[in-house]
Amino acid sequence: MSQENPLDNLIWNSLTSNHRHLGIIGEKAAIYDPQVSLLVGLKENTNEAWSELAELVPPGVPKAIGFKPPKNHQDWTLVREANANQMIIEKPITFKEMEFETLTASDVPQMMELMKLTEAAPFEQRTIAMGKYIGYKVDEKLVAMGGERAHPVGFVEISAIGTHPDFRRRGIGTAITGTLTNDIIERGEVPFLHVWAGNEPAFKCYKRLGYVTRIIAPVYFVMKPPR
Repeated sequence: MSQENPLDNLIWNSLTSNHRHLGIIGEKAAIYDPQVSLLVGLKENTNEAWSELAELVPPGVPKAIGFKPPKNHQDWTLVREANANQMIIEKPITFKEMEFETLTASDVPQMMELMKLTEAAPFEQRTIAMGKYIGYKVDEKLVAMGGERAHPVGFVEISAIGTHPDFRRRGIGTAITGTLTNDIIERGEVPFLHVWAGNEPAFKCYKRLGYVTRIIAPVYFVMKPPR
C-alpha cells in the first residue's frame, strides 16, 4: 500500500505536527486559532468528522478546507468552491538576489494592510506565527512581503507573496519567492505553494522559477449557518 503524501491532507497533517501549538485538535477535526488562520482540517471526510468540526467552529464564520461537506449536513453550508494549482520544487532557484528583513510582530499592522491591498492571502493578527516572514521596505513602509504558512512534516508552504502596485515589475516578488524557497531547501524540506486556477500571470511566474504542478487542489469555503 502506498503511503499518503502529507500534502494530500495538508491542513490536518500540518495541525497535527509542526503547527499543533497553533490550533485546537480533536480526534477527527482540527482548526487553527482564528487569529492565526481560517484554515481547518479533517482526519477523514466523514459525517462524524464534520460534526466534530462543527463543535470547534462558531456559526457565521467562513472557513477554508480541502474537503467538500456532505450534502444536506445540518451543520454546514457550502459558500464557495475553487481550485488551486498546488506547485512544488525540489531544486534551489537562481534569481537576482535582494536584501530583505525578517518581519516581526511590530510589522503586523503593515502586513495586514498590504495583504488587504494586494489580496495575496488572508492575514490575521497572529498569522505571522505560522513561520518566517520577510519583507522589503521603502522609507520604513512595507511595500512587499512573503512568508511561510502550512507546515506538514517535510514540507513548507510559501504564501502571502504580495507587492504594492507602485513597486511591481521590479523583481521584488520573485526575489522574495526565491529567498524563501532556497531557505526551505537548505533546511532539508520541500517548498510548495498554491496559485488559484485562472491566475495565469502568477502561475507562469512560478513555473519560470521551476515550480511544477503536483495536483489541482480543491478549496471549499464553508460556514455554520447562524442559528
